Amino acid sequence: MLKKRKYLLLSIISGLLAGLSWLQAGLSLLIHIAFVPVLLIMEDLIKSSDKKAKLKFYLYGFLAFLIWNIISVYWIINSTIAGGIAAILISALIMSFALPFIFISRQKFGKTIGGLVFISIWISIEYFLSHSQLSWPWMSLGNAFADNIKLVQWYDTTGAFGGSLWILSVNYLIFNAISSPNPSSKNRNYLITGLIIIIPIIISLYKFYTYKETSAPVKITIIQPNIDPYKEKFSSSVSEQILNIKKLIITNEINNPDYILLPETFIHSGVQIDKLNDDINIRELRDIFSEYLSSEIVTGAVLLEIFSDATEASSSSFQIHGSNKFYNLYNSALMFGQNSEIRVYHKIKLVPGAETVPYHKTFRFLNKLIFNLGGISGTHSADSVQRVFNHSFKNIYTSTAICYESVFGEFISNFVKNGAELLFIITNDGWWGNTYGYKQHKNFARLRAIENRRSIARCANTGISCLIDQKGQIISETSWWKAEILNGQINKNSTITFYTKYGDYIAKFSVYTFLIFLIIAIVLKVKNKFLK
Repeated sequence: MLKKRKYLLLSIISGLLAGLSWLQAGLSLLIHIAFVPVLLIMEDLIKSSDKKAKLKFYLYGFLAFLIWNIISVYWIINSTIAGGIAAILISALIMSFALPFIFISRQKFGKTIGGLVFISIWISIEYFLSHSQLSWPWMSLGNAFADNIKLVQWYDTTGAFGGSLWILSVNYLIFNAISSPNPSSKNRNYLITGLIIIIPIIISLYKFYTYKETSAPVKITIIQPNIDPYKEKFSSSVSEQILNIKKLIITNEINNPDYILLPETFIHSGVQIDKLNDDINIRELRDIFSEYLSSEIVTGAVLLEIFSDATEASSSSFQIHGSNKFYNLYNSALMFGQNSEIRVYHKIKLVPGAETVPYHKTFRFLNKLIFNLGGISGTHSADSVQRVFNHSFKNIYTSTAICYESVFGEFISNFVKNGAELLFIITNDGWWGNTYGYKQHKNFARLRAIENRRSIARCANTGISCLIDQKGQIISETSWWKAEILNGQINKNSTITFYTKYGDYIAKFSVYTFLIFLIIAIVLKVKNKFLK
């Protein structure tokens, strides 16, 4: 009974430490010890003669991960209760997939191999969640430092997966030090752990204080309309919302910017792609910004692609009721000037459960599981190319990430590989209310700035909109849930970082490492069985 209470307490402590590090409250360093209590449970169970040791470790580990996820992403239930509960449970279950492998490798092959398996399988799972259709990189360990960017300036070399590697290594070394019976070994482990914590911090601080941006200013105006996504956004017309912007402009100065940004799905009326130039809302936007002849307008829009050929329909297409026509639904970003063509990018990284269902092309019945998030719910179609657009009058190349896309490190780096010198993010974080959700989302953008050394302009419907420099510092920002206009300058940059060039190489190496260990373990098991 005492051991059960001890394990339960350790499990809860582990979940609390991990959860607190995710609250964007300056507690990110707690993640360096968050796994230690769970690993101590494992060590104690391995030494016991309990036949259910592996199962118990799994259950206590799952409890820790469940607490972590509840604290970190409870806010999802504000947009959908069922979706929020599902996201928390599935995330904790997928994390827990690593536990049996960690336990067996430690039990059969010792601490060194056990540690390598612990690190490689965890990062492999993060990579799977980032690159598979499950699309859930939110809980990747490297994101923990999004509110403490001075510590991770080396993300321009490693990406956020470098942060995951750092966190896992420190946790395992601390666990080794605590569990070591040999005092000299214990002290050596503490020394190594201290060096592995301190050296990356010193490198990061050096990069932070010595990195200098090349002066290449681009003038930005961000318009934060602050339209309640539940009560106003999809129940009032786009024309009414444009009228509110006109009133906002009257009381705020706009100084002939290079770009004017509006948030995700600002034009929510469902415009046909082949009729964009005739759309009244686009004409109205051009009209209210008509005095800024050299400005490009960047806005979110819900677009429709209507067609009659049934052979063109995909698993994401809808048939128009009572006709033989079909349509594809897109969450898109538009760029246009007073006289320039309208350039279009459709969101690629769709939100699981709201804009798409994982593996719906294989299991089409899953499309019925889409959760309702207001006016843009339903299975969306996606672009085939991560597009870069040139300014109509100036030599500036930009890409626009839409909402959830800003969480994906390598995905954003591909925009930069394609030529983007500046990055825009348009989003609507109002679904989550005044919670940690919008703060996490905003700060994740700071990591993308560091990874690629690209300045970012972020436009959020209800906040927080901001301008971010190439070191991930917030230059200026708006308030939460307030209509505002933010003017400022950020520098463009054409230099390619190591991470931009090579992407998630740490994660890919971890996948190969884990697979090698797995193959060796299977071969040894088959060999031992054959010899018997």
